Amino acid sequence: MLLVSRAIALLQIIVALNDSLVNLPVQVFVLSQRMKLSHAFPGTHMALLPIEWTGIISNLAHILVLLVAAVLFWRCGPMIEGLLLPASNTHEEAA
Repeated sequence: MLLVSRAIALLQIIVALNDSLVNLPVQVFVLSQRMKLSHAFPGTHMALLPIEWTGIISNLAHILVLLVAAVLFWRCGPMIEGLLLPASNTHEEAA
């Protein structure tokens, strides 16, 4: 059980690293380019700026949730064991 739990934790860490090293820099670059354009041409309306900020914040929240879940799976507490074990085994053991 501990091996499976730690394997899931490692997969979540890999996905979080992928998001932080690939997706996040692209989103920050696009946002910085839009901000430069809005400063260069102050009369233009930059409607996508709030959407890009929302995308960056949601990506950071996604990374944080993945890392918290990875910590929980790495420790492999009773809640995680309950999630990973089939429900039929618990009924057979009780009988």
